[in-house]
Amino acid sequence: MKLKAIIAVAVAMCLPIFAQAQTKPEITKMQAEKAAMTAVKGGKVVSAEYEHEAGKYIWSLDVKTTDGETKEVWVDPMTGKVAKASTENPAQEKKEKMADMKTAKITQAQAEKIALKAVPGGKVSEAELEHESGMFIWSLDVKVGKTNKEVWINPQSGKVEKVFTESAGKEQK
Repeated sequence: MKLKAIIAVAVAMCLPIFAQAQTKPEITKMQAEKAAMTAVKGGKVVSAEYEHEAGKYIWSLDVKTTDGETKEVWVDPMTGKVAKASTENPAQEKKEKMADMKTAKITQAQAEKIALKAVPGGKVSEAELEHESGMFIWSLDVKVGKTNKEVWINPQSGKVEKVFTESAGKEQK
């Protein structure tokens, strides 16, 4: 009986891992950004992350409008359709960002140095702490010539988790 209980607990603990593995998005970050830009005409995407929100996985994008508002746009990661577009509360957004900053041991400046070692000859164009594909990371966009790379860095250890080449509307490892 005790063994069955242990196995049941182990299975229950592993289910979120298996569920996360099954939630790999069909839509890339760049495709989600394009959908958000269509939903918020004239805006600019200021952040994009793949996250678990309200019981489901979504691409969550913040889009700054021409009048200075921030719209949160949710894009379905399987279809690319906009599921929600709402005005974001600036106070709540700041509170969430501050909470993320407090948990990171690696500063933005340190993350930028690490990214530039991973992508020699590049220049960081954007850096932000975000939750991406189930991980809390520093996500840095690094431009090398005409190539855009995205570097994911663990904000606790400083380890480079992934480097993607972004080109022609798709991400490549």
